[in-house]
Amino acid sequence: MADYFKLCNMARSDEAIIDQIGGALQPQLVGMWIGVAAGKVVTGWHIGDPHPWSEVEPMFGTHEAKFQLKAFVDQHQIERIERFQQAIGEAPYSEIELALPGVTAAHQASVLDAAFEHFTGAPLAKALRERIAAGAEPLVAIAVRIRAGQVVKLGALVPGLPREELGGFCADAGVGLDDKLGKLVGALGGDGGIARVEYARAGLHAGVDVFVEPGEAPTVGAPAPTAAN
Repeated sequence: MADYFKLCNMARSDEAIIDQIGGALQPQLVGMWIGVAAGKVVTGWHIGDPHPWSEVEPMFGTHEAKFQLKAFVDQHQIERIERFQQAIGEAPYSEIELALPGVTAAHQASVLDAAFEHFTGAPLAKALRERIAAGAEPLVAIAVRIRAGQVVKLGALVPGLPREELGGFCADAGVGLDDKLGKLVGALGGDGGIARVEYARAGLHAGVDVFVEPGEAPTVGAPAPTAAN
């Protein structure tokens, strides 16, 4: 990671953030990431293992986003973060992932609705909330992105969505879906399919990201297996 960030000409201020968080949390799982959006390359680092919220809270300064985040965590008695992500370079941001409380998907959908109301000022669309509530896995999480002391994006992370339900999910979210995406997911994921989807809202904009778990793609033109006598 250090060699990579040298190539990125990482600023001393970004180095100080890594040192501060690394020293305080002593993470076991760290890595770097690269993203391409709107013709620009964005990069940064992340911590992939959970850590107590009590250890993470002091790392945030005094700003509106910190107060919003703390109020939500306290209200719903969330004790730890699942992941921390930090961008570097121009207009950097931090992103924190929180698993939502609840032993059923319906309960978590209710908390998720409250999260969107709390952070964005508007609840989920009813159809989308009901679809998430009907899910089989109570493993819903949120991703809160903070830039310059403000919450600039909130994402709902939903696992276990069958590929055939992706179109309905996007329709409920009011987001268009390219017909070719299903084939792409099949080519990349094979039997693994969709790991989770993220419905995100940033200001007046919303979108859906699809996360694919790599797997063995089917061989084109392979003969069907025959039963042995």
